Amino acid sequence: MVLKKWRAWPAAEPRQLDDYVPEKVRSLYSEASITEEAGALRAAAVMYRAAVEELCEERGAQGRNLAEMIKDLGQRGVAAELVRDLDEARTLGNWSIHQGVEFTREEIADVAELIRDACFEIYVQPSQRQAMRDARKARRDANLRS
Repeated sequence: MVLKKWRAWPAAEPRQLDDYVPEKVRSLYSEASITEEAGALRAAAVMYRAAVEELCEERGAQGRNLAEMIKDLGQRGVAAELVRDLDEARTLGNWSIHQGVEFTREEIADVAELIRDACFEIYVQPSQRQAMRDARKARRDANLRS
């Protein structure tokens, strides 16, 4: 006998990335989250991998395949720890699609968080820092005109 799993509605909101992250990356990440919430964990792993691939393309990473592109991010100023995390997401997606490996909800959620953290460091923090620099400059310029 198979027991049916019941879910409470309304469904959870999909995971979202900050608006500083490019739209294509955010869209793929959100779609991955929707599939994750629906319990389609292999599909979610593949979609999270797709978000990583879009991130690499957006950053101009070069390589014959995604593994090389992720490695190239390290040459473009992305911290080695983030490169390893993004490669983990790639591996999870590859194993899901090519070997049919089924991962737990926790493993998929971990990868989603790795990607979120990487996007925060790659896109959000630099944008926030630039906004703070711009605000300080505007205050200084305003004081000089006074």
